[in-house]
Amino acid sequence: MALNFKLIVWIFFIYVIKTLLLPLSSLLLISLAGLLLVKRQPGVAMILIGFSVGALLLISLPIVAKCLAATQEIYPPVKQAALRDFSAQAIVVLGGGLRRPAPEYTGQVTLKNRTLARVRYAALLARQTHLPLLVSGGKVFKTSVSSEAVVMAAVLNNEYQLPVRWQEPTSRNTAENAIYTHKILSNGHTEYHSCYSCIAYA
Repeated sequence: MALNFKLIVWIFFIYVIKTLLLPLSSLLLISLAGLLLVKRQPGVAMILIGFSVGALLLISLPIVAKCLAATQEIYPPVKQAALRDFSAQAIVVLGGGLRRPAPEYTGQVTLKNRTLARVRYAALLARQTHLPLLVSGGKVFKTSVSSEAVVMAAVLNNEYQLPVRWQEPTSRNTAENAIYTHKILSNGHTEYHSCYSCIAYA
C-alpha cells in the first residue's frame, strides 16, 4: 500500500506540473500574476496581462492551432511506394491509454481512441508489409485488470484477425516502452519500424 501511495502521489505531481506547463494553464497563471501586480507594478502587470490574453486569443484561432499541431508531426505517414523498400522486420505499436470501465463493452476495459488509431494503422501496415507485430504498454498500478499490451493484442486478434508475435506488458511510460521493446527485439536480432509513434531512447 505504501508503494502504491507513493506512486499515486508521484503520478499526481507529474500531471499537475504537466498541466501547469501547458499553454492554457501557464497563460492563465501569467495573467493571474499580472492581476496581483496591478497596484504595485502597473506597467509590468499590463504587459503580463496583455501578453497572456493576446496569446490566449491567438491559440484559440483554428489556423494557429493547426499550424502548431503541424510542427509536432515530424514523422510523415509511410507512403505506399516506400512499403516495398521496407528494411524493418517488425512493427511496434505503443499504447496510448485504456478506457475503464466501458459500459458498451459490459464494463470491460477497452482502448482509448488514440490507442485504437495506432492499432488500426498498425493493422493496415501489417497487412501491407506482412511484418510481425509487437504491442507495448503496461499498467501503472499492479491492481489494474489488464495491461495495454494485452488489450491491444486482443483487439488485433479479435477485430482485425492479426496475430501479435510479441507483447511487452510491463512498461509504464514511453521511456520504458523503448527500453523493454529494445530488449525484446534485440534478443531476436530484429530491426523494427515504430508505428504511429516515435520511441525516444533515454
